Amino acid sequence: MKTEKQTRASHLLINTGLQSGVGRRRVSLAVSTASRPRGKAVETAGNSLLHRSTGLKSGANERKYLRITDAEYISGYKIRLTFNDGMACDMDFEPFLRKALNPDIMKYRQLRNFKKFHLHYGDLMWGDFEMIFPIEDLRRGEI
Repeated sequence: MKTEKQTRASHLLINTGLQSGVGRRRVSLAVSTASRPRGKAVETAGNSLLHRSTGLKSGANERKYLRITDAEYISGYKIRLTFNDGMACDMDFEPFLRKALNPDIMKYRQLRNFKKFHLHYGDLMWGDFEMIFPIEDLRRGEI
């Protein structure tokens, strides 16, 4: 017959692939407490939750990686990009699209398809990774 402590511990377990008796309770508690703040910190990078959950000073990791914070359609094949370091530039994708021979990219010559861009974790992309550019190239204004 299980004791009350064993019953409580078995409810907290998750399948970790560890042998029985190998720190089961610690593993499950570490997963349950560590995954929630980490997920929130990613969503709210500038929030104080990041500083509370990681113990990092303000700005320690917030600008470590270059990313696009805003992308605004201007006209034709031009998009205004704003980066997390404060720089903004207008990119003209028309020369690239005119030279493209890949059928997956050629469909973005139609403006209605070109306008369907979106930001995905700081990267400018079209479709499901059908057309995406290195962020350093975009920041330099080259594609």
